[in-house]
Amino acid sequence: MSVDVFGRQLHSVRGPMRGPPCEGFCLTPEGDYDITNKRLCHVALPMDVHDAINLDYAEDLIKTVYPNAKEVG
Repeated sequence: MSVDVFGRQLHSVRGPMRGPPCEGFCLTPEGDYDITNKRLCHVALPMDVHDAINLDYAEDLIKTVYPNAKEVG
């Protein structure tokens, strides 16, 4: 175990470094981000069934599944 300049034992860090709890974002027990009341930008294409998608991806998917659907808005 490592020791700092004051002789205190330093605990080894396992996993990603975290900041103060829920400052900027929170982590769930599973290690996922919980961004309650925050905006998520620059979302990548989904790779897993539970991944987030952006509006462009959703609109393209709807147009593919329902080619005769009318736009709303």
